Amino acid sequence: MRGLRYDTGLAERDPDLAPTIVPEPDPAQSPLDCAEGRRFLASGRRADAIAAYTRAVLNDSSSAAAYDGLAAALRAGR
Repeated sequence: MRGLRYDTGLAERDPDLAPTIVPEPDPAQSPLDCAEGRRFLASGRRADAIAAYTRAVLNDSSSAAAYDGLAAALRAGR
């Protein structure tokens, strides 16, 4: 989940890496990233789903759907 860091125990935007993935956060893009993540997860493309949900979190760090989707993608295949 390049672009996020977990130093404090919480998922936070990594100020060094996040701009390389989402240069300017756009909360309106987050639901579209989540939809893409759902499609990837449904087709078994777990790594792509994780990337899409990570972009969703980076675009809107207050989106519960983005975090929920990222968690589902991380749990998939276990």
